[in-house]
Amino acid sequence: MGAGRKRVPPLFRKGSPFSGKKKMKENFGFKRDDCPPNHIRCKNRNCAPVTAKCDGNDDCEDGTDEENCKFPVVTPQDCGVPAIQPRVTYKSPDRIVGGEEAVPHSWPWQVSLQQFYIEPNAHSCGGALINSQWVLTAAHCFKFNPDPQYYRIHMGMHHKYKKDKGEQIRYAVKIIGYPDLEMDKLKGLWGVQEGIAFEKLNATGSGFSDVLKQTMQEVISKEKCDFDPKHQICTDHPGNFNSPCHGDSGGPLVCNLGGRWYLMGDTSYATKGNFMGGLCAMPSNQVMFSKVSDKIDWIKAMVETYS
Repeated sequence: MGAGRKRVPPLFRKGSPFSGKKKMKENFGFKRDDCPPNHIRCKNRNCAPVTAKCDGNDDCEDGTDEENCKFPVVTPQDCGVPAIQPRVTYKSPDRIVGGEEAVPHSWPWQVSLQQFYIEPNAHSCGGALINSQWVLTAAHCFKFNPDPQYYRIHMGMHHKYKKDKGEQIRYAVKIIGYPDLEMDKLKGLWGVQEGIAFEKLNATGSGFSDVLKQTMQEVISKEKCDFDPKHQICTDHPGNFNSPCHGDSGGPLVCNLGGRWYLMGDTSYATKGNFMGGLCAMPSNQVMFSKVSDKIDWIKAMVETYS
């Protein structure tokens, strides 16, 4: 080293927790300790006893120990009847953008579709649980990455950045897109008959908020909205600044009939622009939902084929 030039100090001094390749691997998580004997490694890096595999309990806290267990698909008789009733009398028409915070866990079918490798929250879309193993969401949620291994599904979640009691996590194993085909015959959704005039429906989501929110939406006619009534539902809200928004795609639009909630649609787009950009909840900004009833035969066929 030439005279008058200062010696450059080492980046990590001897004894630093980051000195040496081995230490760097340990501190940055590239090397993980193995689970104890007779334990399995969960996807969330927890460990669970081998005996916990397929015992019906979520010992991993992310459902890993209950995967590939050949459990029967269960559709409970009280489907659509939440144990905690939602509050559907809204305090203000001008308060998802706007809307009101939902009663925690009063919309139990609401799910949060998240990217697998991002913590603590990587919410990208909403969805609706239609039985114990299947979620219905928007196809464009997988536009840029259709590989199921990159997604996890959060159920029973009310807060976005802290885990709720009863919140469960599962991992996607298959993604099935709806084909570009028309159904030959329209059928009602689980007993809902054709011809019923739905005027007010409820949408839920947490795309822009830290908690699950809800908003009442009014169905509007083709004269006021450019849409295909055979395959879509178009809604608006009587007050401005109150509608689903970015991150609410795939979220459920539901209707209460005789004390039971039915899934009528899932959020397609809600902005002036497109599903990736634009302004939400603007005056006269209709929200478009994909109609579920015209796809019910296909949904049932996919569940029966792949369960």
